[in-house]
Amino acid sequence: MSYITAVFALLLVLLSVLFLPQLFTSLHAVQVDTTTESSDIATGGGVTTGNLTLSEELHRAAISSVLSLESTNSNDVPFTVCYDEDTQVLGVDGLQAGASRILSAEYEYVNPDNNPNMGAVATFLGILVALSLMILLVVIPSGTVADLWRRFR
Repeated sequence: MSYITAVFALLLVLLSVLFLPQLFTSLHAVQVDTTTESSDIATGGGVTTGNLTLSEELHRAAISSVLSLESTNSNDVPFTVCYDEDTQVLGVDGLQAGASRILSAEYEYVNPDNNPNMGAVATFLGILVALSLMILLVVIPSGTVADLWRRFR
């Protein structure tokens, strides 16, 4: 394998590692939007959990799509514990027992007005990148590294 081919292949791998995270972040940003839901939630004595009904489906039904939870009760430390896809109810814990508050959740959802094909594009690019890197690792045998070492010694 020639020196130029080996350097070119290593540059491709380096560029992939540097620029692909930004590409996937951009695709994600085009696919989803954020919104905020607020609701009055009261907890009984000894109860520190509550439910917040969302108007949009949580992106990928993943609680990691909840960007922030805020409460008007300063004693609350709210955090998401679960999400029910069928009812679009977000389970929240960390609330003060026997108190009321307005709970607000900012979350990501797939906006149907955005291009619905962006998810497929992201999946395709992920597979393409994985296959490209595997091909580079198979096509460029370990002899290339030894060849580069010999040339730069």
